[in-house]
Amino acid sequence: MKLAHISCMLTVCAGMLLSSCGSSDGGSIDYIAVKTEGSDNWGFVGPDGQMLIDDEFENTPSAVINGYFSVTEGDYVVVYKAGKKPEMVKGLDDLAAAGVMNEGRMPICRKKSRIELVDGSGNTIATLGPVNGKEIRNVSAMFTEGLMTFNTDDNLTGAIDRDGNVVIEPKYYTINTFNDGIALASIKEENDSLSDVSIKYMIIDKKGETIYTLPDNITPANYTIQSGVLAVNKDEKCGFINKKGEFRAMPSKVKQISEIHGSIFTYINSENKYGVMNMDKEDVVRAKYESLYIVDDDLFLAMRDNKWSLINSKDERLHKFEDIKHVFCINTLGQFSSKFQFITCDENDIYTLVDKNGNQIGHEEFSSFAITWNYVTSEYFDMTLAVKSFTDKITDTGFDKISIGEPMSEFISGEPRQYTGTYSAEIYDHSGYRYSYTASAYSSVPISLSEARYRTENYFGYTYKYFDHYEYLFNPEAHVSKITIEFSTEQPDYNDLRAELDNQFADKGFKYIEKTDAYATYTDGKDLRIVVIPRHNLYGASIYIMSPAEFASEKGSLINSAESRYRSSAD
Repeated sequence: MKLAHISCMLTVCAGMLLSSCGSSDGGSIDYIAVKTEGSDNWGFVGPDGQMLIDDEFENTPSAVINGYFSVTEGDYVVVYKAGKKPEMVKGLDDLAAAGVMNEGRMPICRKKSRIELVDGSGNTIATLGPVNGKEIRNVSAMFTEGLMTFNTDDNLTGAIDRDGNVVIEPKYYTINTFNDGIALASIKEENDSLSDVSIKYMIIDKKGETIYTLPDNITPANYTIQSGVLAVNKDEKCGFINKKGEFRAMPSKVKQISEIHGSIFTYINSENKYGVMNMDKEDVVRAKYESLYIVDDDLFLAMRDNKWSLINSKDERLHKFEDIKHVFCINTLGQFSSKFQFITCDENDIYTLVDKNGNQIGHEEFSSFAITWNYVTSEYFDMTLAVKSFTDKITDTGFDKISIGEPMSEFISGEPRQYTGTYSAEIYDHSGYRYSYTASAYSSVPISLSEARYRTENYFGYTYKYFDHYEYLFNPEAHVSKITIEFSTEQPDYNDLRAELDNQFADKGFKYIEKTDAYATYTDGKDLRIVVIPRHNLYGASIYIMSPAEFASEKGSLINSAESRYRSSAD
């Protein structure tokens, strides 16, 4: 079976703190996107401070990872192989989306198509079709340890290998990044009440087999396994579990565990101060900083009193960043390593590359920088299946189990009081991939009526009448006069929708009465009429099923509404 995942989406831009300074070996960040001072467009700078290209791209390109990057040009995403003169990858110039080239594969999506896996030459390795009858909604940005997770139309997550074969069936709610062959996953558990949903976490291997299920009293503190352990909270204590589920509690002053690097980790205490501790529960750096990031085993980026410094494990200041508003640690991001070290931002919002000694790298200064990548979303939309999801329910007398002329009280639930003064009731709600619809039944009179009830009392020979309460009753005159279906799509596919409606209505025995760009009317030649008009901005359609009498009464107003909507959308 061929396929793909939704896992990691990471977008890092100037003004956003980068997430990690720990070690990684999942690939390399070769260049980052920058705007040099005085430039209007984007280029790339390397870790040595030298510009690969400058003032080249109008839109923000992704980072260059493993030699490749992508950028939006006009209406399309284009993939390039990086160089002094970027080389467009053959066949990858008309995309809707592109992920990251890692482990020899990149997920891409062409306009209105399913997601594909391509190699470095642009050759398609696999096209990701449905899994267990469900379309792939999106995939993660890249492969990690040979796997890419995918999310299906019914919100289940699984994973594929580099050839697009499903190796973990989509049965999970989430699967996080694999590290050393294991990952944190979760499933949704619905209880008796539909609104009562709980999340159950487990550690799985690369075959999707559960190694350890977290009991209810253990919850993840973060969602990525690092250095073979997962930070968790257990009975209001912070600590770690390994893949066997063995728990190691940390001292009570540890209120939150942040970043793990080998045998050390950053933590936050009850005063929201950061420190560094080792797995033997010994303080490496006392918790006194507003921010603290691990650069390597004996180097940390710390901020105290809004001043940034580089310190070592003895808490000695090695360098103080003068007149600097912010420092970004970029020696690793996510799973990727890099030779980049730091970017500083001064009070004038000028960005500079800096090394571990606090010295500027190269001579360029930047007005902006960005390190971005995104998950890839499918643009494939099966209009036939989407339309069949409701046309299959149109019957000779109405929709699903509801018939035109049927008493409203026969199929609605709840007390009469809920429907006093109302004329409609929802009868069906459905959501699918990139579409949804709601079906409702309407009456020409209120569904329920209220009648005042009074009481009488005698005082000194006089009878007095007092209001007592309202009694609510279903209105016996309330019958289904029409059924509406509000069908919505994510894109303005109105012409495709109308063509599909024509085909499927014809299959059910309906013929045209009248057809224009703005609306269409149909008849089954007997008891039903159907009117189709566009929704706002052509994102779907409103479909009305009614009796011939109701059709004669409402046709004029519906057509006026259709023409108004169509004109406003065309304008």
